[in-house]
Amino acid sequence: MLEEEEEEWESIEYVLYILMYILQQQTQPNNFSEVMAILSHELQDAMKEHRYQSVYNTLQILRKNLDTPKVQDHWSVPLLGDFFASLSGKAFLNVTQGDWKQIAGCDPKELSYLKRSLLLLNPSAILVIGPMLLELESNQTKKMLMSVIGILAEREFEHLAKLVFSSNTELVKMLIHIMEFMQSEQSFKELRTLLRHSSAGARKGALRAVCHRNRDIISDCFWLMDDPDEDVRQLFLTYASQQRDIKTERLLRDYLEKHRIHFGNKQFLFRAYIALGRCGSDESLPFLKKNLFFWRCLSILRRKKSLRRQAAVFALKELNTENAEALLNKISKKLHSNSNETLLSPTDE
Repeated sequence: MLEEEEEEWESIEYVLYILMYILQQQTQPNNFSEVMAILSHELQDAMKEHRYQSVYNTLQILRKNLDTPKVQDHWSVPLLGDFFASLSGKAFLNVTQGDWKQIAGCDPKELSYLKRSLLLLNPSAILVIGPMLLELESNQTKKMLMSVIGILAEREFEHLAKLVFSSNTELVKMLIHIMEFMQSEQSFKELRTLLRHSSAGARKGALRAVCHRNRDIISDCFWLMDDPDEDVRQLFLTYASQQRDIKTERLLRDYLEKHRIHFGNKQFLFRAYIALGRCGSDESLPFLKKNLFFWRCLSILRRKKSLRRQAAVFALKELNTENAEALLNKISKKLHSNSNETLLSPTDE
């Protein structure tokens, strides 16, 4: 059995070597095209047999010839370009479709050569290999394929953008995760567009990705405070709470001034007050005092069970400035017991 495998390996290696030798001797376009057609067929067979090192060695030589500046005017360059365009399409790459379970069981060295081979293809290959992510059960092969898509998309983003537009929700979420770790401005712009995707899961993924790439962008996504999905709204508040930001503080304060707390929205608005404290400054003290006191000029607090007063105390604790601490100390003297014991927590009913 081992001898048969070695013979098969040697056969593939030998055929590809001979074809490459013949290819290098060609001086006429017609003969060149014929050899390229045979080579494409042999490469596909090598892919079926998981002989990825042979595929990589062959493609590497061809890609080097195609990308060498000094030969750009040679008659073979357009034909090589067509050859790589063909390899980057369904006719060639679909040989892996339905085979990913077997591919996942390949030797790690061969898998590394598969990745390197795919990276030699045109970025248009994204349109074919992207949907294959849905077939993958192995985290290792999924991670490998996502890495390939990300690298190819950095070279030319339009194919990934097209795939995002035409894909189902599960694939969109995977593509969002890929874009989270990309660097291009185009991918970041696409992520911001996906904040308005019809799927709540996709919006959550896009928000995570956007904030991972640029935490300062959170104030520009403030409309997510009114997102129809509770998890999206909560995730927005989580990111809004993670750093002091005057723009976010003012937007939150304006929002809270327009939305009265009642038992239907209590949990969410309490979290919004906490976010205001965590991202805010003493600029919000007058607003919080207004929520604390029924008659501020007489230092008369709102009643103990007032939701507005409870929310303001939560915000002041998170604000954690000297002035906020002084205000908390002042009102604590007016309470019959410690504010932590008399006020509801944000998760209490």
